[in-house]
Amino acid sequence: MLNWRENDYLTLQVPPSLVMNNPYIKLGQLLASTCKELPGPKECRRTAKELWEVVVQICSVSVQHKRNHDGRVGLIKHRESSMGILYRSKLITFIKKLREPLVLTTLISLFVKLHSIVRVVTNQYSAALNLYLQAGAVCSDLFTKGVPPDVYSDQVLKRMIKCCSMMNCHTQVAVLCQFLREVDYMTAFKALQEQNSHDAMDSFYDYIWDVTILEYLTCILLLVAAIKAIGQTELNTSNPEEVLQLAAHKRKKRFLQAMAKLYF
Repeated sequence: MLNWRENDYLTLQVPPSLVMNNPYIKLGQLLASTCKELPGPKECRRTAKELWEVVVQICSVSVQHKRNHDGRVGLIKHRESSMGILYRSKLITFIKKLREPLVLTTLISLFVKLHSIVRVVTNQYSAALNLYLQAGAVCSDLFTKGVPPDVYSDQVLKRMIKCCSMMNCHTQVAVLCQFLREVDYMTAFKALQEQNSHDAMDSFYDYIWDVTILEYLTCILLLVAAIKAIGQTELNTSNPEEVLQLAAHKRKKRFLQAMAKLYF
């Protein structure tokens, strides 16, 4: 059904008893619902979150400690967790049968996101950022389209900001602060004050569209690049909202493409 794009059937017509008793139907319904709503707002985020939780449970492993004859802990075995609705090996078999591009893109994005969290926890910040950017690139045709909000949620964006901050790429931090639903001015201003930035600072100022941040750069730091940017007519706050959104979207796309060149 997924390969035939029968999303309406999977989300609306499958009997609830079948969904409850068949894990493949349950997984298929979550995938169909997520793909059907993309790039939707709240409904999509709720469905995508449920799909994410299901995949995380399937991919988790249980650790078994085996004691030696002297009582000390010896061999550690990692086994597929039985917490998920099906085993990971069964999920992989299921994925191999999929052919529909949007379904595959959604699943790839989920797996990349899962691996990136592991990289952040283990302090592999460049590798984590690479994976976050891959997740965004996969579902936006290499950032030629907008990244769906369930892929670059505030939680994900804050992890990306942390990665950049830990690598002393402070201008990248400031740019990413604009991507949040509510711009994090405190973090952005603090990042822009840092003296030991390891990114090409001047090349990233062109990607700032938030006038408050540009005014900060102009008035406090007296940067010529910021003065030039704030003078662009498309960033004039008296412009219609759609003009301002288009200007922001254009800079988001160019920034993410520039980041992809750096970290891919």
